[in-house]
Amino acid sequence: MDIDTASPTTTTPSPTVGLGPAGRLRRILAVDALTSGLSGLAMAVAAGGVDDLLGTGRPGWVRGVGVGFVVFAAGVAWVARADESSLRRLSLDVVMANVAFVVAMVVGLALGWFSGVGIAIAVAVAVHVDVLAVQQWRERRRLA
Repeated sequence: MDIDTASPTTTTPSPTVGLGPAGRLRRILAVDALTSGLSGLAMAVAAGGVDDLLGTGRPGWVRGVGVGFVVFAAGVAWVARADESSLRRLSLDVVMANVAFVVAMVVGLALGWFSGVGIAIAVAVAVHVDVLAVQQWRERRRLA
């Protein structure tokens, strides 16, 4: 007699299961706000160290961009909590800002603004922001 001792299969639902487009867009915006805010805080507080990693030779610029990221993050967090009508309208601004950032990163890479590890960091950040922008755009379009 065979006894099945295998445990039942359990799955963990995705954090976006059951959410509509507005809920998924809010989550994506929250991730954007969190990553932008943390990056900005690190850049503003430890500009010299971050600049050493990026290899720009301009810690003052790094600090200024960091402060900009913190302000951007606050705006994105506010959009994520807006009513659905405002969410649809204002999320386009977030998408466009993210696209502009990716373009600026590509230009910075092409002009040699980064060196060493900074090149890899810039590419990784640009890819991350691009993925966020695409996801935001897709969910925004699904809103009625």
